[in-house]
Amino acid sequence: MKQPTAGSGISNGSPKPNSRRLFTELGISRNTEVLGRRRINSTAFICGKGSSSIRSRKSWLSGYDGDGQIQKLEFNIKQGNIITNLSQILADSNFLNSSWVKIRSNKGSITPAFGGSMDGITLDWFVETAKGIRNGSFCFSPARRKYIPKSNRKLRPLTMPSPKDKIIQEGMRFLLEMIYEREFRDCSYGSRPKKGCHTALNDIRMKCKSVSWYVEGDINQQFSSIDHTILVNILEKKIKDQPFIDLTYKYL
Repeated sequence: MKQPTAGSGISNGSPKPNSRRLFTELGISRNTEVLGRRRINSTAFICGKGSSSIRSRKSWLSGYDGDGQIQKLEFNIKQGNIITNLSQILADSNFLNSSWVKIRSNKGSITPAFGGSMDGITLDWFVETAKGIRNGSFCFSPARRKYIPKSNRKLRPLTMPSPKDKIIQEGMRFLLEMIYEREFRDCSYGSRPKKGCHTALNDIRMKCKSVSWYVEGDINQQFSSIDHTILVNILEKKIKDQPFIDLTYKYL
């Protein structure tokens, strides 16, 4: 069982009194509800804020105009039309710059890889990369792979792409999220905007009070065994933009 976290606030150069230590666990205040002999730890009050890494679409696109391409994309998504302009948006140096601004504060972005780090990136790189996306010559760099020990003594592969490739990947993620976010169910919490472990736990507390046991499942070797052709076929149902599809194949 995890121990309650100690208070870490500083007041006038000295730590604050630790009187609330018994009411904190993992940094979350404990608002308990008695259900028979059980107590449920509520995290409801922290779930409204969402992850601090999640920013609104407007702030994500700060400094990017795109000649109305984003507005065109939003209109086609709303109307259920076929999407045709993803590569035009991605092949804009200003859009790539917005992608860089979004991820440059991430700790992993400064991890050295084959392509260096985020430090020292120049404006010329954005211009040349956008040009390469437009004419189809852009290719992703080799990624570093490291194996992480698991609890069962097996190894889990961890792939670390080039930091500059992460900029392209972030731009692709943003565009695909605009299209497909609305397709996911409310009970899906993985890698979703303003959703995560805390919101999942809170929904369990609010909706599953009479449940006494749960089943955990996992797909063995999911990412390394999934059929890339099936993934691309799913994209092609809504996206008719061959340069973007080709770039997706290159990434996969």
